[in-house]
Amino acid sequence: MITRVRQRPAAVALLLVALVAVVLLTDHGGTHEVTAVFRQANGLVTGGDVKAGGVRVGHIIAIDLGDDGLPHVKMEIDNDFAVRAGAHADVRFTSVAGEINRYVALTAGTGAPVADHAEIPVARTDNPVEIDQVLSTLDPATRRDVRSVLRDVDAATRRRGPLIERTLSRSADALEQVTEVVRQIRGDGDTLRQVVQDGHTTLTALAADPGGLGATVTQLAETLRTTGARQRELTQITARLAPGLRAPTRALETADRASGRLRALVAELRPSVAELPGFAADLQPALHAGRPALASARALVTSAPAELRRVLPLLRTAKPVLHTLDPVLRDTAPMLDQLRTRLPDAFAFLSGWADFGSNYDANGHLARVGLVFPPAPVNTIGPSDPGAGQLSPPFLRTPGVLEGEPWTTFEQSFVGGTP
Repeated sequence: MITRVRQRPAAVALLLVALVAVVLLTDHGGTHEVTAVFRQANGLVTGGDVKAGGVRVGHIIAIDLGDDGLPHVKMEIDNDFAVRAGAHADVRFTSVAGEINRYVALTAGTGAPVADHAEIPVARTDNPVEIDQVLSTLDPATRRDVRSVLRDVDAATRRRGPLIERTLSRSADALEQVTEVVRQIRGDGDTLRQVVQDGHTTLTALAADPGGLGATVTQLAETLRTTGARQRELTQITARLAPGLRAPTRALETADRASGRLRALVAELRPSVAELPGFAADLQPALHAGRPALASARALVTSAPAELRRVLPLLRTAKPVLHTLDPVLRDTAPMLDQLRTRLPDAFAFLSGWADFGSNYDANGHLARVGLVFPPAPVNTIGPSDPGAGQLSPPFLRTPGVLEGEPWTTFEQSFVGGTP
């Protein structure tokens, strides 16, 4: 018993793999035609809906009067919905208002799938009861009979309510059991017929050998006695089998719900799958060329933890310094920005000063006399003017003006932001 339980997950996995393969390899597109013969086609129109379980699975393409004098409704059904032998077709109301508001409701059936252009006979179709049919049944004679029946029912049930209530409460379980037995008998009709035939054959054989009947009865009694003694074991085995049987059922239900998504996924992946061989051929040289880089990355990943551990003490020591350095850097950022943009002018001043002080007299002093050739410039120039003149306050030139390329937007390059 334990061996079988352990083998069950493998069997379920194989079943799921087979189901996925069937979904992937099966084409669910296309339609097929089915014709249903009704006694009346009131309210049905060409283009009307065909539904199964409330879901639209097709539409009506033609309504014709057949040789039998009955309307033949031709329907185009999606291949996703399989119409099988024993299928039923009913005319249903979309709503109670209006006249052209009906559709065909299909019940798939339980037999083998039917061929294209199959026909559902009138014996397996049904029409809703029309209001005029209901009203036509209420003639004077019918009303008199109904009144008579109601009077008899009233006389028979008067002051017997508690008895009827007790009877109904006790008969509910019995009726439910009878319904279940009838349902099982209807579902197992072929099996019951086979059992009756086998029983007839068995009784014929026993009648031909009356002496062997006693031995058979004795063996049957012994078998029943052994079965009764092992009833508890059979009950335990059945209880253990129930979860195992439910697991494949749930798996199949889940796979059935996912089949629609799998079909959509397969349809989207088909173009990509067709391109995979060419992509694989192009990818192989790239993989060969990338091997050295991957080897270097692997070596880096292998050595990086040790190197990071060595840096860890430095980071711990630098942390308090960085907290102190942060406000200092924020305060010096504007000065550094100005110095960076005016560095060429500063170097030009230093080089000019060096030229001015390069000559010494005999005593080692700088020249004390400077010659200014007339006329002296008395005009005022702006910070971006490269000519001679007196520079206006605050006596700062625009960066680059000495090279003839004034940089008027230099403040946009400040690291600390525009002042």
